[in-house]
Amino acid sequence: MAIPAREIIIVPSQTLSVTGSSKAIVVPADYNSCILLFNVGAAAGTTETLNMVIQQGFRAPAVADNAEGTGLSAAVPTIWDDFISFTQVTTAASIQFARILSGTGTSGTNAPTASIRAASASGAQTQTTILPGPLGMWWRAIWTITGTAPVYGTVYVTAQFLDSRD
Repeated sequence: MAIPAREIIIVPSQTLSVTGSSKAIVVPADYNSCILLFNVGAAAGTTETLNMVIQQGFRAPAVADNAEGTGLSAAVPTIWDDFISFTQVTTAASIQFARILSGTGTSGTNAPTASIRAASASGAQTQTTILPGPLGMWWRAIWTITGTAPVYGTVYVTAQFLDSRD
């Protein structure tokens, strides 16, 4: 029997004018898929751009690390990796969705990846990209805003976590 869906706010509704990041959230356990909603109101400014990226986080191990993870030194992640990058927003309002089924990413064949890549916490992941793999335990959003006096009204990101197993 599937467990009920759960909604979590990743970026609360706000006006954005500078580069920043959200607080870290814990992805709820027992969910294997997610639908993300990225909403942006109309923008003001000159040559403004907004890039929104969801990252997965890891806590750094302490010297006394052990297999149970009790030696992890931080209460929240200190190492971040780009996971989802939405389409860049310029002047017009935008509503975007990202759909993730854990372990499958968005490849044409929906096959899991076995590749290794260097972590990237820069927020420079290619736009409209979702990396394959599991949902991870920690998420945060980071955004980069450029332009002259840019202001993006009513920006928010919410997630619906779903159990798609039967």
